[in-house]
Amino acid sequence: MQVRHAACAALLMLSTVACGGNGASSPSAPSALSGSPTLTGATVQGQVQSGTSVLGMTAATTGAAASGLTVTVVGTSISATVSGLGQFVLNGVPVGSSQLNFSGPGVNVTVSFTPVQGTETISINVKISGNHAEIESEEHDNHGDLEINGTISNLTGSAESFSFMVGTKTVHGDQQTSFFGDGNRADDFETLHNGARVEVKAAMRDSLVYAQRIHINGSNGSADDGDDHEGDNDDDDGQDNGGSHAGQAEASGAISGLTPGCPSISFMLSGTAVTTNSSTEFKGASCSSLQNGDRVKVEGTKQPSGAILAKEVKKQ
Repeated sequence: MQVRHAACAALLMLSTVACGGNGASSPSAPSALSGSPTLTGATVQGQVQSGTSVLGMTAATTGAAASGLTVTVVGTSISATVSGLGQFVLNGVPVGSSQLNFSGPGVNVTVSFTPVQGTETISINVKISGNHAEIESEEHDNHGDLEINGTISNLTGSAESFSFMVGTKTVHGDQQTSFFGDGNRADDFETLHNGARVEVKAAMRDSLVYAQRIHINGSNGSADDGDDHEGDNDDDDGQDNGGSHAGQAEASGAISGLTPGCPSISFMLSGTAVTTNSSTEFKGASCSSLQNGDRVKVEGTKQPSGAILAKEVKKQ
């Protein structure tokens, strides 16, 4: 009996397992998932290029010149170190985050990107030169819905079937693709040109990325502007001149005169009336959280009254 009690005491000290015939059962092993944090927020993965003034490099170089820089999501404690290949990954980036800070020897720069919408994957290419940085391309993959921002290269084809590159991503388009310019004027394929900066909403089709909508930044051109691709005439009044996408319109600025009643709200944006309905998609903020003073970008259809019925409202 003394041996049995001694053994039981030793077991109690080592594993808190109850001894004796009193019916107590041994505690089960912890679940593999117990205490494991659930991953929330977005994943931001990036490629960094460093220019001439970073660590003495003579040309923009991917990798070694940027190695060792720390990248931090502004306003959070989320950070990572840029690898020897110039790459980094940030997990759990919260909704609304839109700035990254890069710091290291001789470098302290901040860049802005499109605000995080949820549990999406964001891929960016960043070029850093001394204390100057810019995002050369940006892609948001929100569970199959793609947003790709950057500068066009290798444009080929016609309105019926075309393709171009944004960074390393190939984007295809066809007659189903719609176009937006700045202001309330519509653009079309003829306005696209290499070097134009675009915002593309796309989806996968036949294993390829197909543009559903293309916004051409800094362009007020339309099909009747002639046969060139410059489209940089700012002398017009921003009104829609017609064309195959004459009903499409876009506006951005700070909200004023907000009339609540989600999903059907109305507000003014840079002198343009905007209305929403149950088909409107809200990004960056919910319908009910919008308030006067919020800066938003709206894409939609121009109504006979001159107002825009929003297809999408994105908080900036």
